[in-house]
Amino acid sequence: MRIWNKFSKKEKYIFYFLTLTNCLPIFLVKFFSTYDGPSHLYNARLIAELLKSNNKVINTFFAFNFDFQSNLLGHFLLAFSSFFMPMYVAEKILMCIYLIGLPISFRLLINYINKENIILSYLIFPLTYSFIFFMGFYNFNLSIVFLLITIGIFYKYKKNLNNKNFLLICFLLILTYLSHLLNFLLAVSIIAAYIFFDLLNEIFKNYKSKKSFNIPTKKVVYLLLLIFMTLLLISQYNFSNNVSRKFTFLSKSELFNWLEIARPIIAFSYEKEISYSKIYFYLLFFLSIISIYRKFEGIKEKLNNFLKCILEDAWLLLVLIITFLYFFMPDSDGLSGYYSIRLCLLLFIFLILWLSNQKISLFLKIFSTIIVFFIHFKLLMYYMEVEQELSKNAQEIYEVSKKIEPNSVILPINRSEHWFLAHFSNYCGIEKPLVILENYEADLPYFPIKWNTKNLPSILLDTIKLNDIICANWNKKGDSIFFKVSNVLIIGHDVNNQDSCNLLINNILNLFFVLEEKSNIFLLFKYKSNIKNK
Repeated sequence: MRIWNKFSKKEKYIFYFLTLTNCLPIFLVKFFSTYDGPSHLYNARLIAELLKSNNKVINTFFAFNFDFQSNLLGHFLLAFSSFFMPMYVAEKILMCIYLIGLPISFRLLINYINKENIILSYLIFPLTYSFIFFMGFYNFNLSIVFLLITIGIFYKYKKNLNNKNFLLICFLLILTYLSHLLNFLLAVSIIAAYIFFDLLNEIFKNYKSKKSFNIPTKKVVYLLLLIFMTLLLISQYNFSNNVSRKFTFLSKSELFNWLEIARPIIAFSYEKEISYSKIYFYLLFFLSIISIYRKFEGIKEKLNNFLKCILEDAWLLLVLIITFLYFFMPDSDGLSGYYSIRLCLLLFIFLILWLSNQKISLFLKIFSTIIVFFIHFKLLMYYMEVEQELSKNAQEIYEVSKKIEPNSVILPINRSEHWFLAHFSNYCGIEKPLVILENYEADLPYFPIKWNTKNLPSILLDTIKLNDIICANWNKKGDSIFFKVSNVLIIGHDVNNQDSCNLLINNILNLFFVLEEKSNIFLLFKYKSNIKNK
């Protein structure tokens, strides 16, 4: 025990050191690739170009989405950073904000909940490099950090909540909303529920003591302001995304299986990661069973004061609510998706927060920490193997952009069998102004950049309208102004993909384009007329 007491005084420095070293993998490669990352970098570059307002080509194809939306903060942080540093460096800084912000905000919240269980903050590390992180959902990742900070600040000041602290909480809530709507709603619900139950508790206390009926006006005002702000932002979100929705649900059996395998920490391969993710689940499950048994030994006494019981066990109630949402919310609403795995990630985070408020022996806490770091280390080693190969692919596509003239129109064609390369063509446009016709964000109403449909020109592949070529995946109608594709970037060399549409593209490339650059991952073609004109 004496050894532990001496160690505990220096333990926080060990935690901060491990938090910093947890960022090391992203600096061991030039591009730490994520699925949506290239698209986020490219659109951040477009934001920077539109802010300059002097590029006619970019302004012809793209425009700002001025609706007050979520999914903004990460893009504008990247766009702002692009004025001072290369985009791939700006991406690393954004990743570090998350990889450092999540453990520290999580630890601070545990510190407010129960300092004695601060060592349980190490259990968060396997959730840093999560499936959501490797999908490149940067805004959602940031919103988790703001969610935990907001709850932590509220938890710290909840007993003496004043106007200054409430304004700080509102500011953090807006930052959470600008990152992602889901975690904004979760943060508001937690804070509003606590204020509401606290109000009821005071009213019942006054009633039992037969004092005069006195409602705390300040708390009522805070609650009403939270409700008003939430309704205002949700109304704006729904108005901006006024499109038909098609809800899709995952089966309950699959969702149960996701819990058992701790699906949020499986990033690339079930086969290679599931053995470690299962250990993580069973560790948390074991700690939960012990905690529940000890927590509810005196359940009959606690039932005498139901409201007090709810407030004392609010974290467990929150875990149950998130579990309910996880099983009954749709996985997709037709616009955005992956809600199930996002909620699964949040479920594990708040489960650990609940565990931090329980009585757990020192031996179990130390044992759990050792197991968790074993899991985290083994998974990181595997992630680095994958990222080294992905970084080579990303760097090849990034370097080939030097062969492309600024303001060119690029047609990307993905013939790769690797699902992770879907948006890698966007790496071409992260350091110079280019119109890349594969831009899924511009098709969705909740991102800051959209296609400039008022002035969008017609696109030609030599003399053929791109709309008429099905496998070009371009279905936007343009006006009488014509832009010709300057370069065609084919990612992957799938020789078996010889359907009539791809054969048509191959014939056009053979007749009117010249092969400019070739690698193991891509083929870059340049329009012959552009070469003659040059």
